[in-house]
Amino acid sequence: MHRLRLFSGTANPALAREIAAYLGVPDGPRICKRFADGELQRLGSPVAVGERLSRDVIAPEGSGREAELVKAQQREESGHIFYDLEYAVHLQDRERHELATVVVDRGRLYTLAASTNEIRWNKVRSLFERVITSFTFLV
Repeated sequence: MHRLRLFSGTANPALAREIAAYLGVPDGPRICKRFADGELQRLGSPVAVGERLSRDVIAPEGSGREAELVKAQQREESGHIFYDLEYAVHLQDRERHELATVVVDRGRLYTLAASTNEIRWNKVRSLFERVITSFTFLV
């Protein structure tokens, strides 16, 4: 199992594949689609989007990981809708905790995630929550 995961946007998929090949890791999934502003809600509720992110990115089939969506909520900042998501991630040899946020702006889907092992979770939880909720668009 690879401990390093590579995710990239759609600007230069050939470069992403080249970097992944050089590192000897799989190129992570990417969404190659433009989104209309406000389309996040049309993709589904925070729970539906959180479950899809879990299934397609955090713990895809064959990854050796399982992800449980612990909490999913919506917030509005600077005229944008954000989905803030919390996961318990189960690996073969350890447990992890992950917070993520998802937003659409000017046709692009953005995510920000922070992850730690379960042992440190209580120590970094409030910091991770501040980091995730600080992700906004100012333009």
